[in-house]
Amino acid sequence: MKQRIHLLAGLCISSVAFAQNVVDQNGNPDSNYPNLWAWYSADNGLNGSTTPLPSGTSVNLWSDRSYNGRDLTLVSGDQTRWPVAVDDMGSCGQALQFDGNDFLWGSTTTIGRCSGPRTIFIVARCDVADGGYLFDGSTSSGRTALFSGQTSTPETWHAYWSDSTQPQPNGFIMISAPAERARYQLHTLRVTPGLQEHWIDGQLVQTATDPSEFNMGGMILGSRFNTANALRGAIREVLVYQESLSAVDQLLIEGYMLGRHPYGHGSAYGQGCAGSSGATPSLAAYGCPTPGATFELRVTDGAVSSPCIINFGLTQAAIPIDANCTLLTGTALASIAGLADASGAFSFPLSIPAGIPQVLLTTQAVTVDPPASIFGVAASNGVELRIY
Repeated sequence: MKQRIHLLAGLCISSVAFAQNVVDQNGNPDSNYPNLWAWYSADNGLNGSTTPLPSGTSVNLWSDRSYNGRDLTLVSGDQTRWPVAVDDMGSCGQALQFDGNDFLWGSTTTIGRCSGPRTIFIVARCDVADGGYLFDGSTSSGRTALFSGQTSTPETWHAYWSDSTQPQPNGFIMISAPAERARYQLHTLRVTPGLQEHWIDGQLVQTATDPSEFNMGGMILGSRFNTANALRGAIREVLVYQESLSAVDQLLIEGYMLGRHPYGHGSAYGQGCAGSSGATPSLAAYGCPTPGATFELRVTDGAVSSPCIINFGLTQAAIPIDANCTLLTGTALASIAGLADASGAFSFPLSIPAGIPQVLLTTQAVTVDPPASIFGVAASNGVELRIY
C-alpha cells in the first residue's frame, strides 16, 4: 500500500512537474533535463547495447542515457573482475551483477565532477547484509558514497561524503537504516550543505546536517573508490542529478523508479543461524519466477562440501529448531537436496509450468553442519517467492 500511495501522489502532481522537464510526458526521466548529470539503466546501455544482453555477459561499458555522455568505461584488466549482466529478480528485467570482486567506473577525466548539491537514485540489491559499496566517487578528492557494512556498525546502511583537499579531509558519515538482503530497494541520497537525507523506497530513514560542501569526483559502481569493499549484489538503475531536487521532482523520479522496479517476486525475511565457520548461510533467488520461465535458488556461506536442503512452504513461520535457530517455512510442500561445493555454495534451477496459477511460496535453506548446533544444522534467511 505504501508504494501505491506514493505512485498515486506522483500521478496527482505530474502535471506540475512536466513543465519542469524532470520527466517527459510518459513519466520517464527526461534525458535532456539540464541538471541530469548521468543515467545508467541495465535494460539499455550495458556494453553500449540498447536492448538487454544475454545473461552471463561480462560488462566493461555502461552507456549514459542522459545527453551528457558520461559513459562508465573503466574496469579491471582482469576480466574475472568485470560485473556480469543477468536476467534478474526484482522486476524480471536485466541487472548488473557484482560478486564481491567487481567494479565499473568513470574517472574525473572521463566523466568529470558532480559539484554542488546532488540527488542520487539507485535501485540495487545486496546478497548479504554487509554487502559492500553501491557507489562512490572514484577519487579521494571527491567522494559521495552509499554502502552497507562497517566494522563498528555492521548490517547497516551508511552514507559518506568527503574531499581530501578540504579542511575536514576525513569527511562525514551518516549511519542510516538496517540493511536488508536479497531484495531490490530504491535508495535516494540527497547531499547538500547543511542537509543530507537518505530515503528507502520513498520513505525518509535518516537525516544529517553536516555543513560541508564536497563534490563527487567521477563515479564508481559496485566498489569503494579504491576498489575495496566491493558489492555482493546487483544494480538495476542509477540516476544522478546535479541539484537538490524539489519534493515534487523527487516524488516523480521515485514514482518512475518504483514503477519500473517494484518490490519484486522475491523478498528476504527472517534471520538465519550461523554455521561452525561463523558465517550465516544466505538464500537468494535469481531469474524471473513467472509461468513458463526458469529461475534459480542459490545458497552461499553454507558448510563446505556438505548436504544442503531447501524447504518449500506456503506460509512464513517461526518454529524453533533450537535456542538459536528457527525454521521459517510453514505449511510444508516439498524439499530439495544437494551437495554444497568447496566454497559452501549450492544452486538449484527451477522451471515453472506454463499454466500454473498465481501462488506465493516460502523457502529456506538448511545445511548439514554438525558442530554448528545441537541438531547439527545451520539455516539461512527465508525468501518469499511470488509466482504470477
